[in-house]
Amino acid sequence: MPRTGRPAKPVEQKQAEGTVRARDRQTALLVGGRGTPKPSAYLTKGQMARFAALVKELTAAGYLDLADRGMLELAAIEEDNVDLCNRSVDKNGVVILGAMGGPITNPAVIARAKSLSSLRQLYAELGIGPASRARMQNLGMKGREPSNDIPAVAKFAEARSRLRAVGDE
Repeated sequence: MPRTGRPAKPVEQKQAEGTVRARDRQTALLVGGRGTPKPSAYLTKGQMARFAALVKELTAAGYLDLADRGMLELAAIEEDNVDLCNRSVDKNGVVILGAMGGPITNPAVIARAKSLSSLRQLYAELGIGPASRARMQNLGMKGREPSNDIPAVAKFAEARSRLRAVGDE
């Protein structure tokens, strides 16, 4: 059920107004301030593209902090590693011939599994995924409204707003 009433003020607005309460200080939502982080120069072209895509998506979600640059770079590196491993597995197969002439698991399969595990943790930290978004919303962060992105949800929300309880006039 959507929250009704006046929307909560962001913590940074409360700080500017001098109205921050103890409960607002529990979790620092912004460290570096809102903005668009810039990638380091050491990222490869593929990693830069993935960094830009992550920044675009998280900026649109509305909870990107400038201090998230390092986490975004790590996620971009891991995403690129997964892509490179997938290409290697696609080209050479899951099982390859080892140095002794016998079949072994392609090392790219193992590297991909490690990258996916790291990526899953990074996504959770960045608020990517349903459980992470719910955790962010519980902290008071605002994300995009699903009804803006999914037509079926918009129709349902529209129909729900027209429903009335028995006895309403």
